[in-house]
Amino acid sequence: MPALRLCFLLGWGAVAAGAEWRVAGSDLLAGEFSDALQAAATREETTLTTTFAGSHAGWKELQAGHADVALLSFPPGQALPGEPWHCLPLAYHVVAVLTARERPLSQISFEGLAGIYGRTGAAGHARWGDLGLTGDWAPRAITPYGMSARSGLSRALVKHEVLGARDFNSGLTEQATPAELVAQLVIEAGAVGFAAWPLELDQRLKALMVARTATMPAYAPTKENVHRGDYPLRWPVWLVFRRTDAPRLFPLLRQLHGDAIAAALEKQGLMPLPREIRRQQAFALEVLK
Repeated sequence: MPALRLCFLLGWGAVAAGAEWRVAGSDLLAGEFSDALQAAATREETTLTTTFAGSHAGWKELQAGHADVALLSFPPGQALPGEPWHCLPLAYHVVAVLTARERPLSQISFEGLAGIYGRTGAAGHARWGDLGLTGDWAPRAITPYGMSARSGLSRALVKHEVLGARDFNSGLTEQATPAELVAQLVIEAGAVGFAAWPLELDQRLKALMVARTATMPAYAPTKENVHRGDYPLRWPVWLVFRRTDAPRLFPLLRQLHGDAIAAALEKQGLMPLPREIRRQQAFALEVLK
């Protein structure tokens, strides 16, 4: 039996060494993630080809057989592909609502956010008293900040989930980078802002808990809350491949669930799955037929 196992491992190593990984998907993954994936391919002695031209293009590449795996963010409301495709969450685009740590506000609902960021269709929130703050905070004006459309999906996520078809408040000030947004929130006494999460946050700021409605529980943007769907400002990145290819692709799939890839996703402004969930998914893939 040991000799048989050794032969299997040697045979598997030979197959893996001669393999090629073809990965397509979201253009937002070019950068840290692409570099980490290339390092993983080098460790596996495997050739890597990546085409990060967008989710729509990546889906087409996968369907045409030009990619083995695609990392896709589907439009809201679109059903996930069925057989022969296998879909798993790999990471999430997450938006955090940021404000001064000293402000006596710990949570906010979608209605509250719509009142701050929406142009029409919701009761406007111009002062912190409109959100229930009292005393010296009540008359202070709310100054809304956010990220520009060029910086990623944060703006699109807030517009879809919070505002629906409504436009943003004309008073919204957009920033090009998270660092610029954080710096502005520290300076501006009445500021509130939204940005991709996780990010390096100044200790004078905090991320608010968010609830879909004023009567529902609010949740902080932790990995566990995001993955369970409790924290509502999230948009999944799906790992999609042909189910029958799982045994052949397992070295790649295992690497995609590893700590190095998770760290790269965080550096790129995405939230990876909790470590235990990644391990469970990788184990399930090992026996997937």
